[in-house]
Amino acid sequence: MVRDDDSQTPLDVARINGHASIVREIEKSICYFSGWLREFYGPGFLEALTPQLLSRKIWVVVIPWGSSNSTMPRKMELFIYSDLQKAQPRTVIALWKAKIEEPKFQQKDPALIIFDQPTRTRNTLTSPLEGDKQQLQQLYNACIGIPQVTPPPVPTQTSTPEAAPQTDESGSPTQHAQTSDNVSPSAPPIPEDLDGASVTNDVKDEGSSSSCAICFVAPTEGACIPCGHMAGCMACLNEIKAKKGVCPVCRGKINRVVRLYAV
Repeated sequence: MVRDDDSQTPLDVARINGHASIVREIEKSICYFSGWLREFYGPGFLEALTPQLLSRKIWVVVIPWGSSNSTMPRKMELFIYSDLQKAQPRTVIALWKAKIEEPKFQQKDPALIIFDQPTRTRNTLTSPLEGDKQQLQQLYNACIGIPQVTPPPVPTQTSTPEAAPQTDESGSPTQHAQTSDNVSPSAPPIPEDLDGASVTNDVKDEGSSSSCAICFVAPTEGACIPCGHMAGCMACLNEIKAKKGVCPVCRGKINRVVRLYAV
């Protein structure tokens, strides 16, 4: 989201130069939603009578606009492409200037209606498969600033017998690091304290950098619990957690944020 002297982001530059594959990669890394949808067009009464004949397949991406350090709710933009080979979007909607009607999910094939007030155009979007309400729910959430969350992988069960618990010299079972919610960690386990104080660990996240990936100023010192990713500084991660956001690395739920020193 960094801007150059012409106030253009890397995504803007890729679009201007027609690099569709780079556009797709950047959008995938920063978007709140991306996927195929159906768009209705034509007069409203025909849309109600023959919706399948008056719909076309489109690629839709919802991306946050502006700085991520703002304490205000995120402003979102919706981009519509006619196909994946296009670097330039066919339609761009500033969602903070639009009226968004929540889909009537009790209907058989609900639709999301977005009225773009500056251009006074009405956009009706629905899932590519009739009755697929999950795709439409994710789109609506992204339009109001809730990112699409991918659930963590479920560990596979093997047929090998369960190992007997290990014991120490006194016969008491030894303690092992565990993560909450019975989810396999996506990063090395991090020892937790009771009050969120500093924690020392011998493992340094290979994917982390010396500067926070969110504000690019403070050092990377915070870790998300339970996933364990060193994703940024304590100030940025605590702000994300306060807004009920997700881990910037894996988009997993953040139960706590702890300071982690790599030694």
